[in-house]
Amino acid sequence: MVAGADEDYSYEATFTISFLRKNVEKQKDDMEKILLQRLSEETVKEIMSLVRSKVKDTDVIEARYFYDEKTGQYLHLAKSWPMRGSTISLYIYKKDSNLFRT
Repeated sequence: MVAGADEDYSYEATFTISFLRKNVEKQKDDMEKILLQRLSEETVKEIMSLVRSKVKDTDVIEARYFYDEKTGQYLHLAKSWPMRGSTISLYIYKKDSNLFRT
């Protein structure tokens, strides 16, 4: 699932892969294709390496932040917990998001 965020959020899009659906690998392939349309190939490879490491819903992905040089945007891959029906969620923050500024 891909969703745009409303104005109250600091991110412009989210991607969610659900392990409740049978087509998990297709969801991963679709996510990669969409990300490659916008982000640098290096960033997408790094993200997809982690996304593809979760083969079963009981596998864990630890939370991780990325910065894409091509777009100047931060991304957050949320922790994916080891439970039935888990999800993989990726958030793309707006360019003007001051996520790491103090």
